[in-house]
Amino acid sequence: MSMDKLFDSDKKSYVSPPINIGEFLDKAIKADARLSNFCAAPAFEYVKELLRVDGTIPAADHPTASDLQDCRLSFKYYLMSKGIESEQCDEVVNGMDDQLQELLMNVPVDNLQGVFPPKENNLKSLQALREFQDLPGIRQEKTLLSTRLKYHDLRSGEYRKGYAAPNQPVEADVVMMVHLVPPRLPRDVQKQSRVRPDVKLLIRGEMPLSKLRDKIFCGYDYFSNLHDFEDASNVKDYYINRYPSSFLFIHDTFYIDKRNPEAIDITVPIRSFMANHKIFGEPKVRDITMTKINDLTLRLGEPYVFVHIGDCEHLVVFTDLRRMHPTDTQALGEYPIFLYDRSTTPKCCICKTDTPAFIVPESDRIPHCPAFMCTNCFNAFNYNNDTRIGDFKAFHFIDQSIFE
Repeated sequence: MSMDKLFDSDKKSYVSPPINIGEFLDKAIKADARLSNFCAAPAFEYVKELLRVDGTIPAADHPTASDLQDCRLSFKYYLMSKGIESEQCDEVVNGMDDQLQELLMNVPVDNLQGVFPPKENNLKSLQALREFQDLPGIRQEKTLLSTRLKYHDLRSGEYRKGYAAPNQPVEADVVMMVHLVPPRLPRDVQKQSRVRPDVKLLIRGEMPLSKLRDKIFCGYDYFSNLHDFEDASNVKDYYINRYPSSFLFIHDTFYIDKRNPEAIDITVPIRSFMANHKIFGEPKVRDITMTKINDLTLRLGEPYVFVHIGDCEHLVVFTDLRRMHPTDTQALGEYPIFLYDRSTTPKCCICKTDTPAFIVPESDRIPHCPAFMCTNCFNAFNYNNDTRIGDFKAFHFIDQSIFE
């Protein structure tokens, strides 16, 4: 659509075709129903036919739909619907139970070794693998390579909840992972460094898109153009309130955030530019507060963009779209969930301990600018009582982490 031709999306192996989230959910629900009914439906139809033909079965013994939620009973009647005798079905089900019980008795879970390959094993292949793992430098190489894996360092307690109770209800919704890439400074644009997200979120289909926008934190929002000697107690002096206009561009649509009364539509010049170039399709415009995640059409793996403060750009990438599982958090209010957070919090460049309160972009006494300083170090380094030392510019700064 709007950016697909420019990005050449169809030729990117890591980019999916366009997906409408709502339509995906409808197809996923139907696929789940077909899968769950694979055994249950034939079994229930067989039971109804059995009761119709054999009128000698007492009414109290008639299996019901709730009875067939028992996987053993459902599987038994499924086998019987394929022409297998009842006695043979009982033997199969009971045999599976006996084998599972024997396995748990002979190999208790508490006795399982937490390492692989196990230390005490006579298999030559496992012994060779252990010898390979003990070679110098192998463990360090494995650790280095593991950092490049897709799910490395995710908060496992949030992403993997363990097993769900039988018949636990699950919301008819989808979940999806969002990767947030921090903006690149002008001095970093020419560097061929790998683009890495610093935050990964798990979002839900029924969640408003505005909740995702509110979780995109940026340090520039909390900058102020007031000098260190000026009063900065008014929150309106910080960029987040001084320049409140922002938007998310996803696929072919600008989602504009106008919740602040002073916000304006900053997409007008962009859309005017796109209208004058045939390579772009005609973009759409939507209100971010009137849009849910399920309303989006997007490509998984394709970078989209969040823009605020005029030209501060954050890449936004959607991946791992799937149907909600009983092990997922069911409460809508819990989303978005932080799965990964490597956003760095600056420390005072002098004491290396306290949170900075000032940013110094220019100074004739500091070798590297901009420099962050806490209140005590700033006053001790730049002032002698009330007299300024040297030539410098300093502005008030608020660390974004206090708002998370």
